[in-house]
Amino acid sequence: MSWIKPGFKVIRYIGCITLCLQASLASANCPLLSDKTMVAALSWNGIPKVGQVYKINNWHVQDGDSIRLQGSDRLRIGLINTPEIGHSSRPDQAFAKQAKQHLNKLLKDYPSVYVKLLPQKQDRYGRWLSQIYDGAGLSAEQGLVEQGLAYVISMNAQGAPECLWHQESIARNDGQGLWGHPSSKVVNANYIDKNCCCFYSNPRYCQGL
Repeated sequence: MSWIKPGFKVIRYIGCITLCLQASLASANCPLLSDKTMVAALSWNGIPKVGQVYKINNWHVQDGDSIRLQGSDRLRIGLINTPEIGHSSRPDQAFAKQAKQHLNKLLKDYPSVYVKLLPQKQDRYGRWLSQIYDGAGLSAEQGLVEQGLAYVISMNAQGAPECLWHQESIARNDGQGLWGHPSSKVVNANYIDKNCCCFYSNPRYCQGL
């Protein structure tokens, strides 16, 4: 029966490839909120707790990574950074309007969306740092990152999940959105000087590089 062995090895090899592909696809997409979690979500009360999922019924998209709730509360999507909308004499950054429009598109068709507070809680502007999900439990962060309309950032020791880094890598390699614009030029850290501002929350052109 030794003639079976080569075929058996091929089957084992194909099985291994299948499992690897399944694992890769699993890491590519960020986890959905389960139906159970959404049903159990609490109504937003203005005093959120870390890790708790809240249900939001009224909101207004301010820009690509922040929304305002009814009242004075504001939410900041804490795992990504999108281009800034211009104020006063400052122009919009590249793809700022597209990011805002896309976040609105992701959320507008649902009567409710969901929010999960991050460990850092609030930024220096008093905005609640959160993960945001649409009414079907899909990650709004992933929806922006995969279109090349947001950068992934880590705001605490836990860092952003691997699924977001994976989606950013795909968008960058494909030249999607921001990644096809000069402001997202990747620069060798050895050449960054005081005149270069290609990092933090306000990417600009690198001078003299």
